[in-house]
Amino acid sequence: MKTVFERLIKRFGDTVLLGAAEEKTSVRAFLQPVTSLDKRYYKEVVTEVGTVSEMRYLYLGPAEYDVAAFDTLICRSREFEAVSSEVVYGGNEPICCWALLRAI
Repeated sequence: MKTVFERLIKRFGDTVLLGAAEEKTSVRAFLQPVTSLDKRYYKEVVTEVGTVSEMRYLYLGPAEYDVAAFDTLICRSREFEAVSSEVVYGGNEPICCWALLRAI
């Protein structure tokens, strides 16, 4: 199952740059907005420094890199940070890293 996922992200995934301090790693992964028919999930919050989008993004990438360990993720000239992440297993084998991201 892992090899099927790896072939899919190699062919259809985006290039994502994972960054932590001085370390930068480039991977192929899926990164898409979390969509919903309920418009309340697309709202913006007004803060003291301006409006902030509450839009979230789904990341599916290689299991070797848990994105929670990285400060930023860059894809298509946009920066993201992980809200939560976990490695997804198929039996005893790690298949991919799943994460919920927000734009920064």
